[in-house]
Amino acid sequence: MMESHGLAVVGEAANVVMAVELYGKLKPDLVTLDMVMPDVNGIEAVKTLRQCDPRCRIVLITAIRHGSGVEQAKELGITVVNKPVDWPELEQAITQAMK
Repeated sequence: MMESHGLAVVGEAANVVMAVELYGKLKPDLVTLDMVMPDVNGIEAVKTLRQCDPRCRIVLITAIRHGSGVEQAKELGITVVNKPVDWPELEQAITQAMK
């Protein structure tokens, strides 16, 4: 979806360890994460990435609409988008995260 709207996807990771490694190498402008991941949840992934770079811009994508994880993400200053995601929502989330 991002590439079809002119954004470059510079990397993809299957888990948080790979995401941190790629983030360190690629220094992307923005990271998108799912709340549900194979090794840790999205909140732990956010915390891990923020340890590497406190200014890391993140959009968290989730099917979970309410709950402590969503609230924690917002408290951490993370933009949250609910699945299914359409382009206007994602574009707005990216714009917000980039401020």
